[in-house]
Amino acid sequence: MKNYYATLGIQREASAEEIKIAYRELARKHHPDLVGERGAPMFEEINEAYRFLSDPVKRIGLDMELSKTAQEAKPKVVEIEIASEAKCEEVLTANLPDGYAEELERQIGVYEEMILELSKSDVSSSRELQPLSVNALVRNNRIARERKKRLSTK
Repeated sequence: MKNYYATLGIQREASAEEIKIAYRELARKHHPDLVGERGAPMFEEINEAYRFLSDPVKRIGLDMELSKTAQEAKPKVVEIEIASEAKCEEVLTANLPDGYAEELERQIGVYEEMILELSKSDVSSSRELQPLSVNALVRNNRIARERKKRLSTK
């Protein structure tokens, strides 16, 4: 899968506005009307990257694919017998490579954004999936993670 972030010259954490700005700058620079036909292939690549990164679902898929590729280089956690949830968390956090926990937090944030975006869909037939319920679940999840993070740093 192409790394559309590299095509636009942006970081994975870039906001929608940063993506749009990078796209516009590159599109202007490589537009075939300004640079001739030699700019057409790059212009198409820039357009493809922008269309892809503007779609929250496709962007999450790309993030997952890029993370999967990055994780293949990281040490794998072998099967372990876990007595409790606390023990599981202790074992997992003790064996995390540098920066992995932050990447995981970033990905969770991306997934939450996607869930909130999807919550705007028409789901009136199911109360559990209605936007207010999804917003509350995401908010409660964030609060619980922040509380857990504060407790672990004490």
